[in-house]
Amino acid sequence: MIAATLFCSCSDDSKKGEENTCPQDACEGWCGDLKSDKDHCGNCETQCNPDEYCDAGACKKTDSCTQDACEGWCGDFKTDKDHCGNCETACNPDEYCGDGTCQKTDSCTQDKCEGWCGDFKTDKDHCGNCETKCGSDEYCDAGTCKKTNSCTQDKCEGWCGDLQTDKGHCGNCETKCGDNEECIIGDCVPMVSCEEGEIQCYCLANEGTPDCTDTYRKDSSPLCINPLAGDSCGAKSCADLGKQCPIGWTCNQTDDEQYECGCAEGLVTNSNTCLDPYSSQFCGVTQETISTDLSCDSKELCNGTECQCAQGLEKCGGDACVDVLSDNKNCGKCGNECDEYATCQNGTCVCNDGYSRCDTERCADNIKCQESDYNQHCGAKGSANDPDEKSDNWWGIQCAENEKCKLVEGTYQCICPEKWLMFDEVCTNPDTSIQHCGATKDYNGINCRVNGYETQCMVGNCVCSGGLTFVAIYEDNGVQKYTDRSNEIKEASKKRRCSL
Repeated sequence: MIAATLFCSCSDDSKKGEENTCPQDACEGWCGDLKSDKDHCGNCETQCNPDEYCDAGACKKTDSCTQDACEGWCGDFKTDKDHCGNCETACNPDEYCGDGTCQKTDSCTQDKCEGWCGDFKTDKDHCGNCETKCGSDEYCDAGTCKKTNSCTQDKCEGWCGDLQTDKGHCGNCETKCGDNEECIIGDCVPMVSCEEGEIQCYCLANEGTPDCTDTYRKDSSPLCINPLAGDSCGAKSCADLGKQCPIGWTCNQTDDEQYECGCAEGLVTNSNTCLDPYSSQFCGVTQETISTDLSCDSKELCNGTECQCAQGLEKCGGDACVDVLSDNKNCGKCGNECDEYATCQNGTCVCNDGYSRCDTERCADNIKCQESDYNQHCGAKGSANDPDEKSDNWWGIQCAENEKCKLVEGTYQCICPEKWLMFDEVCTNPDTSIQHCGATKDYNGINCRVNGYETQCMVGNCVCSGGLTFVAIYEDNGVQKYTDRSNEIKEASKKRRCSL
């Protein structure tokens, strides 16, 4: 590619003797750059082959190109107007190549010339204006061509600058960063857009030297440091990351644009500590209750006001939270205590190995369950492990007829079934007892026996056979009368009979 063609006038007889005005390398009828022109590569005579390009005045094979390559060309598709975006596209004279696309020169927002858009201050082919092109041993500085050997910074051929930050010479003279990259400490890295007010950092003071120059997060994305974050409160730069707020504290900006650490909303300040009223350690804490022990126990959770039993647990017997599915003293529900030979499993008292329930609520040693009649050994404490019968009440007691062995207030006793009453040390059913028919705790009932008649007690009432009615006989003003009303029978004299 011929970057520029300026014909010398030295062959024109009318111009003989005039000074050659070519600012670059000159050959007869040609002005250009011997370092890059493949038809004048290194000197006026050398022309590169079709599969070669000219680099630093030497013909090189195109397949050795480390940039974009086409036959006989090596360069940058993003900026070369003769190879804009690909090998085939050449921009028109009134266009320039920007980011691999031909664009009208008049749309350029920088300095512009015909077919070019860039910066007059630094572009050596348009240094200061559209016409001025610096020599091969010069660079463009502030719009003026200067000798490269006068550069006091990093220098490449025709360039002077900072290899640590220059996108066109990042780290060395050959590396050029892409449009979405920037040069950070000599490496091309992806650009990251931080939010307004955040600080973009590729290195941090606490990762390297305090001036943040030797440490570079090459393998990581850039960091966006927020001055209002708790771990960088008041950060001013990548080298000044502000202060670290205590755990649970937030960073707040004051009216005078200072930054201070403080408790987050909803937390209670106690000296240099933030107390969380939803925590198990400070449940429901307020400014007035800071000195109070408000901690929940291991089986409780805090709802922000008070400690509550964790899911699946219930409060039984005061403040204790228990699992009614497994607690022996509260099995299935509060207060339901399993006996000494049982274990609470899934809310049910289950007899331990070697023990069985006979006909009572209590688990008994298998050798005591005599044909499932546990009433013969009510309260027995013996077991197969105590064969010598040395324990107190080893065999227990035998319950009387109609009695049942029940657990009463922690001990096993022979008691009457529910609604039955004890008369003469015998459990009696007042619904069927002939002698105590209809009895209650405060009333001994009626004796249904009547000489010469067959009677029975049914649901607490005396009943005669043969269609007769059970009545009581009483006198009213010397007249003998009969009544079958149950309340009058109770109050009447003992004269009773079966009557039509």
